Amino acid sequence: MVKLTGSAIKTEDCKHIILLIVLVALLCSVVYGGFLSGRKFYAYTDVGSDTYNNYWPAYSYFVDVYKTGTFGFWNFEEGLGTSIFTNSDLVFDPFILLFLPFDKTTLPFVLVYAAVLKILLAALFFYIYLSQFSIQPYAKMIGALLYAFNGYMILTGQHYHAATLMVFMPAYLYLYERLALRPTRLVAFMYAVTLAVFLIFCIYYVYFVCLLMPLYILFRWLSSERGTFKDFIIRPALFSCIGAGLGAFLVFPTLYVYLTCPRVSGSLSGANIFSLDSAANYYAVLSRFFSNNAAFSKHLHWYDPALYCGLITLLIVPQIVWHGRIRDRLICGLGFCIVCAALVFPYFRIVMNGFSHTTYRWSFFVILCAIAVGAKALDHLVRTGNVHKKTLAATALVLFSLLAAVILRLNAYGSGRDLLDYGAAGVIIALYCGVFMCMSRAGMMPLLKTLLVLLVAVELAWASYRIVNDRETVSPDSINNRQGYYDYTSDAIAYLRSIDDGFYRVDRSFMSVFLRDSLLHRYMGLQAANSMNHPSYIEFNCAVDVPSLYGTFCYLPGFWSRQNLQTLTGVKYFLAKKGHAVPFGYEYMHTAGDIDIFENRHALPLGFVYDACIDHATFSRLENHQKDEVLLKAFVAEPGTPVPAHVSNVSSEEPTNYLYRKEVPFLPGQFDVAIHGVPEASVDNALPATISIRAFDESPVLDFSTQPISGTPGEAFLNIRMGIECDHAADAVLYWKKPTEEFSSDRSVDVRIKKGWYAYNFGDSVGTLSHFNGAIRLDCSEPHDVRLVIKNVRGNVTVDKLAITARYPRNMLPYVYDTAKLRQGGLKVTTISSDYLQGEIELDSPKLLFLSIPYDEGWKARVNGRRAQTEKVTIGFTGIYLDKGYNLVEMRYVPPWMTAGKIVSIVSIFVLLLVLVFFRKPAQTAAGADYNTHVSSQAL
Repeated sequence: MVKLTGSAIKTEDCKHIILLIVLVALLCSVVYGGFLSGRKFYAYTDVGSDTYNNYWPAYSYFVDVYKTGTFGFWNFEEGLGTSIFTNSDLVFDPFILLFLPFDKTTLPFVLVYAAVLKILLAALFFYIYLSQFSIQPYAKMIGALLYAFNGYMILTGQHYHAATLMVFMPAYLYLYERLALRPTRLVAFMYAVTLAVFLIFCIYYVYFVCLLMPLYILFRWLSSERGTFKDFIIRPALFSCIGAGLGAFLVFPTLYVYLTCPRVSGSLSGANIFSLDSAANYYAVLSRFFSNNAAFSKHLHWYDPALYCGLITLLIVPQIVWHGRIRDRLICGLGFCIVCAALVFPYFRIVMNGFSHTTYRWSFFVILCAIAVGAKALDHLVRTGNVHKKTLAATALVLFSLLAAVILRLNAYGSGRDLLDYGAAGVIIALYCGVFMCMSRAGMMPLLKTLLVLLVAVELAWASYRIVNDRETVSPDSINNRQGYYDYTSDAIAYLRSIDDGFYRVDRSFMSVFLRDSLLHRYMGLQAANSMNHPSYIEFNCAVDVPSLYGTFCYLPGFWSRQNLQTLTGVKYFLAKKGHAVPFGYEYMHTAGDIDIFENRHALPLGFVYDACIDHATFSRLENHQKDEVLLKAFVAEPGTPVPAHVSNVSSEEPTNYLYRKEVPFLPGQFDVAIHGVPEASVDNALPATISIRAFDESPVLDFSTQPISGTPGEAFLNIRMGIECDHAADAVLYWKKPTEEFSSDRSVDVRIKKGWYAYNFGDSVGTLSHFNGAIRLDCSEPHDVRLVIKNVRGNVTVDKLAITARYPRNMLPYVYDTAKLRQGGLKVTTISSDYLQGEIELDSPKLLFLSIPYDEGWKARVNGRRAQTEKVTIGFTGIYLDKGYNLVEMRYVPPWMTAGKIVSIVSIFVLLLVLVFFRKPAQTAAGADYNTHVSSQAL
């Protein structure tokens, strides 16, 4: 073979990089064409709904605060308030800079362009990373293409920050390789800075890297032709510490949030290292090696694991066993055993995920290493044409066997579309085998290389298209139809801002999309959807028995049906759709589109004072309605916390139980349901009733009537609960009316029926139900007709567990008295921003100032210019004991550990500069110099 010069190799690199960019662009146009053209938003409403429910509003919020200069370390617009470090993976995502020219209405059009840019950068960085090894440009191009469309990038990357991780990893490893074997000042500086940005962006992923990098270092040292163990350890360790120190000012506060979050917990107590998963789980894991498409999603998380690294990779990696050195064979064998153990035994997954959950989110490292080894194997096959056909045949036979097992399992579940996908995988493997079998033939290599590129491109398009496109996505039509985030909530909030520039919270009888609506619409609400919800808010919810959605602390639905808690936490305005129930004491103000705006005549300010308390043990023994009543009379003292003598005690005997709500059935034991619009339907009238329907593009109408309830005080909340199982997603509308009236949109509730079975609640209690819609308030002393219309149904629909009840409160005069007393001692807020507030209050006696801000060590108080102690009161809120007379109260939020982090970062900057000044390139042997010359000629 003719040895190419350095310039020729560099020219070859340029050609292959251009070809790589073209291929990535073409594949992205195929896979993401519908999103790039604007026909769909790159946000999903199915099991990938985090893109719609969480990331879209979060990016909108942080882009807005960056642009308006209102960025602060505390965010009042999520739940009752939380540290912005709970969203570090979004707020510090470098790609958020791409969104700055856009606003919340145009942002969804550009989300897909950020995704495509990440794919392109991941490909380029991986190509550069492979340049550190003796790999020809062709093999590097194939490897980079596989990496750009691997399972973690395409599947898990639909969690946008996971795709950012896949951009970071090859860049970080490239700099590590350079720092270990060919260090320069620039490389050392870039390594430290890159690691700092990586840590700031998402410390969660860095945890995985810290666990996996020792294995990577060990394998690299064992497989390296040069470099001592010190080269791979000492210098990178030094600059890793410096890089971690550079980012400490933001990393430390994030670390504090992670360590104090109730979700981040767990232990290995009682765990069995050799315990196994179910067979279904193993089949699901196995299927993920063959395609990005989410087979067996009933047994495994839709995104987890993402193991697809290309069928060609699975086929040619075993060639290392034949062509590699004995040392390479041992390394590959050991790596294979480690991966198998991690996939087989849940124990290792628990360790990898910080002892809190059994996930496969660390699988990005498996993909990266597998593709790198595959690129090395491909390089040898293409350069020499020496394919070990027996090994290839044996590998293909094993892959066909495993694929057959997957297909048989799929067939048992009747998933026809998946069967076609995995059948196609077998065909692609066979075509690869045909190409590699012909490589030993003289003169065919140029043609075979071209065929191989085309086959890889076809494979990647096949493996990615369905999981990206055959999904329920958000339609741009929602803009013109005023749906989802484009509804009239923004108009309602704009109206409130025009008439009230003070501090207040807003609650609603409906959701635009989900629990993060407040971030996008920029109002202070009660709901929160965050993996790291504030622990104090969680603690309070648990103490007053407010259930979270889906049984997880990630989703806190607020205090709907708990009016006293709404008022306690400063809800001043209420938004309701036409016909929805409105809590007691709310007065109509204005209408924005289909939303009515009401003002709470009994609203409490952000801060007010108590002169009484109830001890924690007594409070915990009360029933929920008694707790709600007591909280408007006294604060709850923490166990072991001394209470000043001037604070009186409230006993468990004092609640009058005025909040106790009687719940009575609103349907007879047997009832008739009239079903219209479908040819096939059946009804089981015994309560809870079950209704079965089969339709094809019809809109079934279910009519039934309620009976009056004697002895009621008149108006009550109507609760309608049901489960709906649907073969396909559909829209539905629930109507109600008196027998003498007509059904109308003014008395209706819209709901999106999800595919599969979900529980739906139309009423004034959230419970643990999956979907919540606005409450219905009507006169329960009269009969009413109820109608459910499910639009454009396809397939089977089952409505079960149907139950209708009425709930009504008793005398609310004590509520009026208690709130009026608390409002008299309210804090007058004069200045407020995201992490600072100032207010004044005049007291006739010493009292406790209660602030409806979740207790956080970062909030520091000053009263009349002197430092004041903040107290944790009412199981999760902030309190300050104030003296008689005038009090000027200041509160400033400084994230915990940030001061220490700033000191570490400043020291690290000086250390980095000092180290770079005295930095010396290590002496190189002749062999090392030859190696460097060879590798440098291939690097960019």
